[in-house]
Amino acid sequence: MKKNIAIDLDGTVTSPYYWLNFFNKTFNGGLTEKDCTEYDLTKLYNIDRCSWDNINTQYIKEYLDCVDVREDAKEVLNDIKQYFNCYFITARQNTEYIKSRTMDYLKENNFDDIPLYMMSSHYKVEKAKELGVEIFIEDSPKNAIELANSGITVFLINTNYNQNVEHENIIRVDNWYEIGSMLFKKLSENKIHN
Repeated sequence: MKKNIAIDLDGTVTSPYYWLNFFNKTFNGGLTEKDCTEYDLTKLYNIDRCSWDNINTQYIKEYLDCVDVREDAKEVLNDIKQYFNCYFITARQNTEYIKSRTMDYLKENNFDDIPLYMMSSHYKVEKAKELGVEIFIEDSPKNAIELANSGITVFLINTNYNQNVEHENIIRVDNWYEIGSMLFKKLSENKIHN
C-alpha cells in the first residue's frame, strides 16, 4: 500500500525567496536572501498586518506571476508521485483568483495530477491527519513544529528562516534530490520489512 505524503507549495515546491524582489520594490527595501531570517514578512519588513493585507490583496497577481519552481522539484516530484500518494496542502487563501492561478501554475509545471488543498490558514495538521499523511515536506518553522508534534514526520527544507527549529520528528533536507533519496530509502525499507 502506498504511503501518503503532503507537500507545501510556497518555499517548498517554489523558490523560498521568489517574493523578495517584488516586496523590496513595494516596501523600498534592500533585503537579500541572507537577511530573510524571519518567516513572517510583516516582521521582516516591519509593517503592520493591515498594511500587509492591503498590499497582498492589491498586488497578489504580480508576485504570484514571478514564482519559480525550486531546483529539481519537478523531476523528483514526478518520480515520487508514481510510488506515493501525494497531496499539496498550502496555506494560500482559497479565493477564486488565487485558486485559479495556483491551478494554472500546477498545470504549467505538470503537477496538476496531485490533489490540491488550499487551507486559507497555516494550520495544516487536521487536513494532514484526515488524509493519513505520514510525511510532510515543509519550509515553515511553525508548521513544521505543529506537524511534528502531531506525530507526522516532517522533511524540513533548509532556509534562512527556519534554522532554529528542532524536533525528533523533523528531518532537515537541503534539496529535492535529498528528499527523493530519503523517500526511496523509506520505500525500500518498507518492502524489506513487509
